[in-house]
Amino acid sequence: MQSKEHFTEEIFWRSLGSEKIRYWPLLFFQKDKITQEIEKIIPVEVDLSLSGFGKFSLGVHPLKPLYVIEWKQTLWYVDKMGKTWKVSREVNNLIDGISKPDGPVFEVGEGFPVPLPPGVLESREDLIYQNHLPMDLIRRWSEEVIGLPWFSILERLVMEKRAGEYYLVLQLKPQKGRIDLLLRAESEKWPEITEALGKIMPGFPQQYCNIYIDATYKDKIVVKDVDSWVN
Repeated sequence: MQSKEHFTEEIFWRSLGSEKIRYWPLLFFQKDKITQEIEKIIPVEVDLSLSGFGKFSLGVHPLKPLYVIEWKQTLWYVDKMGKTWKVSREVNNLIDGISKPDGPVFEVGEGFPVPLPPGVLESREDLIYQNHLPMDLIRRWSEEVIGLPWFSILERLVMEKRAGEYYLVLQLKPQKGRIDLLLRAESEKWPEITEALGKIMPGFPQQYCNIYIDATYKDKIVVKDVDSWVN
């Protein structure tokens, strides 16, 4: 057996019954089932193949988190294919190559599709899941918020859905306090909104704190103070 990743190798041997060890051709016929069992437990992609008579190799590739999503007050890693697992799992520290990605946290907000079907977390939370999120939208938003002039202080992006339309709340962390900016999910208007905010609010965002901005209207931008937020 050949594998550079010792933790996955350990899980692999645990998943084998004595029957497969004694009769190795059985391993070949059940390799898909075995790899699925491993990939359900730990955040890796596994390639199990025969490399000679009675010999096999185990190729292991750690999943690469592209996004951190908050749902049910829990942080989850999500890779490009939508595979999802908890950030807090100890296994993340045992596998080389798994680290927190740059960029804001994506929070599942009001009305937005939930990542996992009801009841899943009640059975087991320590598995790798295929989520039900609109990954194409999340990927596009992730790419487009980078172009905003406030990206460096963008801490969280709350995804919402109201009356069939998607909205984003950009939570900014200036020098003091917090700013929430509500936008429609279509980014075509974002440059126009950025320019308008610069005109009506000189020094935005660093010279402001604890305000809620609704920029979803066609002909106006509404700004409200939020005294309940703590600096």
